[in-house]
Amino acid sequence: MPTLLQSWLQNHAEYEAKGRKLAFIVGPGGNAGVISAGLLAAMVQTGSVLPNAHYIGISVGAYNLLYLLANQNHHAATIFGRFYCDNRFINPLRLLNHRPVLNLDYVLNEITEHTVPLDYSTAATSPLRISALTTNGNGEALLLPLTGTPKQQVQHALRATSSMPYMGRTQNLHTLSEWDGWLIEHTLLPHLKQQGVTDVIWCLNRPLEEPDTMLSRLLWKYIRHQFKTTNPRMRQLIKDRTLQGDFLTTPHGLRLEVHYPHTNIPANCRSSPQLFHALGHSYRTMATYLGHPHLAYPTEWAPWQHHMPR
Repeated sequence: MPTLLQSWLQNHAEYEAKGRKLAFIVGPGGNAGVISAGLLAAMVQTGSVLPNAHYIGISVGAYNLLYLLANQNHHAATIFGRFYCDNRFINPLRLLNHRPVLNLDYVLNEITEHTVPLDYSTAATSPLRISALTTNGNGEALLLPLTGTPKQQVQHALRATSSMPYMGRTQNLHTLSEWDGWLIEHTLLPHLKQQGVTDVIWCLNRPLEEPDTMLSRLLWKYIRHQFKTTNPRMRQLIKDRTLQGDFLTTPHGLRLEVHYPHTNIPANCRSSPQLFHALGHSYRTMATYLGHPHLAYPTEWAPWQHHMPR
């Protein structure tokens, strides 16, 4: 029996004529975003991109959607193993200088501008509807457009959806406008249902119930303490999110299909071979799911294919 995604690929015109609406969501996860990069690359290679779906990215998921669907730039999937493995991108010691652990300036001013350029003009004219999830001042879900909009607004949205307190942002911590989409992703399903969405495909980069390490527990405790007096609403939002567990077990009356990762990559992974192997593994997994088990890797990946499954 075809899965939800397979059924939509086969019958999307019929479904849309009946009023069904599909949202395709790509979750957050830092360097674990290499998982969804592989999945999306396989979808592009097999012509399996649904033209009228609403694509929604959360944090790194937003970057992957823009690069791989709107730009169809397969070089982008190699960013994780090439440029996100060193201190230029991720460095916990930056907190000692009151700077965020993740260097979003490096991503938006160097990577997307010069190293692997994002084609903002192509995104502005893309027929695909791609949005980034962030929050508004009330801690509610807010979807910012990434296609059909000027470069400045796209960059603003990409920064907003990645602005995790102390992870991606250390300035203006007293406000609660436009923070990392991870904080609010558990409210997205009922929000989409209110918008008339009937079907949802959710691609995860990491398990939702991934065990906390001692370091992560201490970090969240520190972050909540920092917000105790400066921003109690943010403190409560973080506490609520960390208690959610696998919120996708409740589909809120929607047809829901979840693509769980077939390999586990830590968000802070710095091993280039491990990241490239995960990229190839997720690419092969999606290609097989789509009926193309022997799909060749994109030629842009040739220098790193020795790290990938054969």
